[in-house]
Amino acid sequence: MSDTGPGPNEIVDLPVPDDWTKLFESRFLHAADLGGRDVVLKIERMVFEEMPDPKTPKARKKMGSLVFEGRKKILGLNRTNATCLKQMFGPKLVSWVGKRVGLYPTTVRMPKPGSREMVDEPCIRVRGSPDIEAEIVFELILPQRAPTTVKLQRLVAAEKKP
Repeated sequence: MSDTGPGPNEIVDLPVPDDWTKLFESRFLHAADLGGRDVVLKIERMVFEEMPDPKTPKARKKMGSLVFEGRKKILGLNRTNATCLKQMFGPKLVSWVGKRVGLYPTTVRMPKPGSREMVDEPCIRVRGSPDIEAEIVFELILPQRAPTTVKLQRLVAAEKKP
């Protein structure tokens, strides 16, 4: 290897990731980034941006994401997690800033692309928050899904790094 970096035919050994999702650089937080454990993170701010729509080529959709204090990766908000945050902290997004949120890795049943087969896909879900007074129970109603009862817990935890 030269002082300017590896040459075109040189192999550089780097640490091998423990999960296939880590093979691809991303600014978004993925379930594998949580290392199989719950974490409590403090919301620094929210960003709202246009992103490519995976369902419609060349189309764009607006998406909100959470930026956490001291963290490089952001959490893209899906309807499930955004609804949990609304239940805990209210509908005004500005009121979410400074709140702590408990996240955990799990899976969700999704249709396999191009098939009717259902598969388990890794995802991140909201467990609750140390900043709520008591457990919150509500009925989550999403398009084309059966209603689900969600329980958000009052957490007693220190912030942990994913």
